[in-house]
Amino acid sequence: SVRCSHNPPAPELLSMCDTMGLIVMDESFDMWHRRKPQYDYSRYDLQVRIFTDDNLASAETIFSIQDLNMLRESGVLSAPTTWDPHTSKIDLSDWKGEKVKIAFVYKMFTNNGNVVWLDDVLVKSFTPSTGPVASISLDRYNFGDLYVGEKFYTEVITLTNTGKDILKVTGFDLPQGVTCTLNTEEVNLAKYESVKFQLAYTATMTSPASATATIHTNGGDVSIALTANKQVIPEGFLLETFEQFFPPAGWRNNGWDGSSTGANVFGAYAYRSAYCSGGYGACYLTSPRLDLSEGGKVTFSYVNAFDDEDVPYNDIELQVSYDGGDTWTTKWTAPYDFSSLNTVLTPTVDLGEGTDNSYIRWYYTAITTSDEGADPHSNFLLDRVLLPNVYGAEGAPKAATIISPKLNEKD
Repeated sequence: SVRCSHNPPAPELLSMCDTMGLIVMDESFDMWHRRKPQYDYSRYDLQVRIFTDDNLASAETIFSIQDLNMLRESGVLSAPTTWDPHTSKIDLSDWKGEKVKIAFVYKMFTNNGNVVWLDDVLVKSFTPSTGPVASISLDRYNFGDLYVGEKFYTEVITLTNTGKDILKVTGFDLPQGVTCTLNTEEVNLAKYESVKFQLAYTATMTSPASATATIHTNGGDVSIALTANKQVIPEGFLLETFEQFFPPAGWRNNGWDGSSTGANVFGAYAYRSAYCSGGYGACYLTSPRLDLSEGGKVTFSYVNAFDDEDVPYNDIELQVSYDGGDTWTTKWTAPYDFSSLNTVLTPTVDLGEGTDNSYIRWYYTAITTSDEGADPHSNFLLDRVLLPNVYGAEGAPKAATIISPKLNEKD
């Protein structure tokens, strides 16, 4: 790369070439760290100028970081005030057929020093767009394994206008079971502007396992090829994904909650999940009544999220009760080695033989404290629970044995 760092008078750094085309600049504006924000981008300018016949005095400025319109036209949508690299693409088609020279000019407006790094300058022929052009960041997605009845989401997809004028979405061609989070009325993209969205797929007996979703725009169609491996829920099991209500019907809750962060933590598939961040008392999420008179196993997905250098002090346990919830036995404890933290894991736990009045619960132990406050503890996210032998699932519930108040009783 080439570096420019001087005090006034402003230097001019020239790069000559005898062709026409597209400049791709990778500009890294390295800001000195000071307590006062005196080194913002308004204190200097980086320009690109075009001139012919070696007449630098007549050079035309075609790019300036001080001109927000020029910045946006080049693909940099906001003023470069960070240490991050910025890439600009500048159209030279107005000089088609001419021999030109390109000057990179660094100008200082004050006595305060600064640094500009310039690298990867590429000049090439190209065909400029005459209207909006739709481009997406992802053209295929595999949802992986999912059960019939589940709703999975793709990762976030970006739709960008790489042409000129305004890009609008005009419609969709979506396969059965597929929806799109894009609001067509809100998509109004100028050059290099983008919008993020997701596709969702609900697996049914008739939804296709592979299909293509197409988004129509005034800048051309974009398509995403979708595939999924649909599976039927195993016989005797009930799937709970926490998508509708929290707690779900038949579940009991103390200190847990429903979270929409599952889409971020569980990859693409979970929009909602159950989660617990702990409390100064034990927290637990209890299943509906189970019939474990002949045994059973439970399968679930979880993420034990923790971003400290140490391991969390809390425990998360899976417990079972065979006596209606009076006593509990621990069957599984979340591992705390670093390879098990911050990743999606799907264990299967043997619950053993019990009674038809059995329950399981995910038990988050009480958070301990020290002189510095709460000790390090994790956030536990739970999803895709396959419950075995839910009591009454095979037919109508048995008649109630206790009715209170009694029929026709008053006051």
